[in-house]
Amino acid sequence: MLCAAIGSLLSTIPYLLQQCSRYNTYPGVASNGLRSSVSIFSTCTLVLDDIIKSLLTSSNTRRDFAQAVSALEEHSELLRDHAQLFKVIYAVVQVDKTGDLIVDHTQFPDDFLDTAESMERRSFYGRCLGLHSASSEPSKAVIIHFHGGGFLAQTSQSHVSYLSHWANQLNVPVASVDYMTAPEHPYPRAVNDCFYAYAWVLRNATSLGTTAEKVILAGDSAGGNFVFGVAFLAAQYQLRKPCLVLGAYPALKISLDLSPARCLSVMDPLLPIGTLRACLNAYRGSGSTPEYNPNTGHLSQLQSGIHHCHATILNASPAYLSPLLASDEMLHSLPSVALLPSSFNPLLDDSIVMARRLHALGKDVTLRPFDGISHGFLNFHAVSRLAQQATNVCIELMDAAIKQHDQDV
Repeated sequence: MLCAAIGSLLSTIPYLLQQCSRYNTYPGVASNGLRSSVSIFSTCTLVLDDIIKSLLTSSNTRRDFAQAVSALEEHSELLRDHAQLFKVIYAVVQVDKTGDLIVDHTQFPDDFLDTAESMERRSFYGRCLGLHSASSEPSKAVIIHFHGGGFLAQTSQSHVSYLSHWANQLNVPVASVDYMTAPEHPYPRAVNDCFYAYAWVLRNATSLGTTAEKVILAGDSAGGNFVFGVAFLAAQYQLRKPCLVLGAYPALKISLDLSPARCLSVMDPLLPIGTLRACLNAYRGSGSTPEYNPNTGHLSQLQSGIHHCHATILNASPAYLSPLLASDEMLHSLPSVALLPSSFNPLLDDSIVMARRLHALGKDVTLRPFDGISHGFLNFHAVSRLAQQATNVCIELMDAAIKQHDQDV
């Protein structure tokens, strides 16, 4: 794979390097998209050089060698897909005879963009589970993240900006789970996907660069619902508990019940009433508290015995759908909890009520509502000062949980 990628790149890279200076059209600024693409390629080749050197080091342990082989595979895939990308860039630069940098799309065949869009992009964003790795050394901790999107949309990739920031700041790998979404897959498919991913990470932690001695469950919006469901299921199955459950502006009651904050959805630009209603209805499916029937096709790849056992657990409590409906006993099973709603948020009251219940039970709960920002603030951390401050609080809480767990151990 690596040799094939290099062979392909040799037909494009020399020409593109020659053309870089042609686009230095702004005085004193040597920056343009072509230079950026070439710099990414340069970084990839430097990393590959280090990986290959490490493979040739006789002092490697078996683990070091295995990690180097895995890294070689990842970066070879990246270089292969860059070779495809550079073919597209090469065609654009050749058409651009005037050096304008932006070329009228009518100068290309009608299917040109379709071809570009169909390229394999997995290697650009990460591998299975959307892993964001911060260090080559195994970490003692791991963050398992469930993304928001109203139970209907988005992926781990749509949350890359702040997940990468978390990984870099905490020096901890982040595994973000791509679960199946409604309406095609209503409750309990998504929470099941997230739970099985949690169990998988515990069993395969070393392949993610962590020993997983400390696990943080983190989720935003719909993902903030799943962190509670997964924590409840982990306790039920007697799996290792996370050291922190962190929910940012979570949806904790999947019903059309009203509260002052939910009434604000009438004028909310990000989560208007129609959208909120559609999301809750789609995930809930038919009926207010749907039963999980293992014969309806959900997770049909599992053995039927596991199906029925799991169905019994899920049907025993509405908490796996709506964490606010959890019994006191289930809430007692939770580790430390951090709730981070925002003031301009239809789901604000969900967090207030959950925090009030946990506090009344004597649980370790942190409630940090953020004034002046909206639902979805984590995705805005790069463009909003208030969102950046809120994101930093998330990082501080996770860092404190990891350090506190170290002391307890």
